[in-house]
Amino acid sequence: MKPCEKWDQLIEQTALELPGTTRDYQPEWDAVRYFIGELMFAMRGENKNGDSL
Repeated sequence: MKPCEKWDQLIEQTALELPGTTRDYQPEWDAVRYFIGELMFAMRGENKNGDSL
């Protein structure tokens, strides 16, 4: 497992443990976003150079 995959799993698990959290995938940005209600509190993905956001 790559180090960034481990962080992705940790972020996913931690974010979804918060009550009321939802997630979606934004294909235009190739990013996963996390919300509570309409408030986005986290996003993970890569920029055009392949660097993690």
